[in-house]
Parts: sequence; structure tokens; C-alpha cells
Amino acid sequence: PPPTRPGVNSEQRKSPVQLVLRVLDEPGAVFTELAARPRALLPVILYLVVALGTTFGMPARIMRSAVEHQFQTIEQRRPGMITPEVRRRAVERAGSVVSRSTAFAAAAVIGLLSLVIVAAVLRVAFGGLSPEPITFRQEFAIAAHAYVPQILGAIATLIAIIATSDARFRFSLGLLFNADSGGFVPKLANQFTLFGAWNVYLLALGNQIKTRANSVATPLAIVGAFWVVANLLLAGLQSVVGGLMG
Repeated sequence: PPPTRPGVNSEQRKSPVQLVLRVLDEPGAVFTELAARPRALLPVILYLVVALGTTFGMPARIMRSAVEHQFQTIEQRRPGMITPEVRRRAVERAGSVVSRSTAFAAAAVIGLLSLVIVAAVLRVAFGGLSPEPITFRQEFAIAAHAYVPQILGAIATLIAIIATSDARFRFSLGLLFNADSGGFVPKLANQFTLFGAWNVYLLALGNQIKTRANSVATPLAIVGAFWVVANLLLAGLQSVVGGLMG
């Protein structure tokens, strides 16, 4: 069970680097310290560094192949929708510094905005379960450190993509379906990743410790429900966009 009063003495305090590393194997101690002394700068910086590395580390040939495959899919569904000249220019731009910089900027904005939204939503969701007020700073620190497995997932996914030469590779339930499968169900399955599940568990554990709940079951059910709803919305959006494009 979580401690009666979350906190650690000065001798037990971990450095920001230790908090990031030990959240993977000693999350309880990390979240206990974050509940008393919330810090989130280092995991945010780590996310940005890894996003930059994975964006510029992706081989250009794989990026061009992915763009070419997208155009082939659109052409099969709606012949003549995209002219050969537009297609040629898009494939040539794939992998350029400008396209990579744009992709990194988008990943940075979306990632940071996602952390803010997650922290705000969970602060409201767990606010009524906590014996003391939960500040946004505390919830953001939990969310940022709970995201570390996703950062590892980005690195592992890049390695797998390079090894398979398939830009669509993900460590997700989508592996159960053919890569070219369309429809809502394969898109939904692709949203449920191994590292996402790890992220959900850490979010639940962090909030269990912060709210001093006796079990992680209720926080896990709350965070898991939000995860399912978010994945349903993302898969639905992808299906709509895919339908509009062909």
C-alpha cells in the first residue's frame, strides 16, 4: 500500500536523471517523491531530444517508400485524384531537411499538448479521490515521467522500422492484421501498443500514490477507460480521413 504521507527525506531524494531512469524499475519510489516534489523538465527535454533523433534518424528511402505507398493506395481508390507531378514532388520532398523539420515541430507540439491535456484531465478525474488538492504541476510531473516508456517505444519502433524497411511498423495489436488492411478495426488495434499500456499503468500507479488509494485497481480502471476512449476517437478520425482521401 502507498505511504500514509507521501514524501522522502533529503538522503533518499533522487536526482532528475535518477527519477527518469528508475521510473522504469522502481516507479513507486519515483512517484512518491514526485508527489512531494513535482519535477518534469528532464522527461520533457528527453522527449524532445528523442523526437528530434527519430525524426532525423529515419532513412530517407523508407520515408519515400511510405509516401509512395500512400499515393498508390489513393490511386487505387480514386484514380486520377493526384497528378503525377504532384506525386513526384511529394516523393522527392520526403526525407528532406524541411519535411523532417516540419515533422519534428508537429511531433513536439502534439506531444507536449498531449501531456498537458492528460495532466489536466487526470487532475480533474482524481481530484475528488484525493484527501488533499492535486495541483496541475503534480499531475504534469506524473504524466511526464509516466511517458518515459513511450519514449523508449519510439526508439524501439525506429530500430524495427529500419530493420523491416516498413514505416508502418508498430509494437501494437495491429500486428495481428495485414499491414494493408483497411477499416476501423485494424486502425483501432494499431492504437493499442505495448508501450502505451505501460504508460497507462504508470499513470494509474502515480495517481494511486498521490491519492493514497489502497489499490491500483480503481486508478487503473479510470486511466484505462480514458485510454480506450482516446484510441477509439483517434481510430475514428483516421477512418474518416482515410475515407475522404479515397
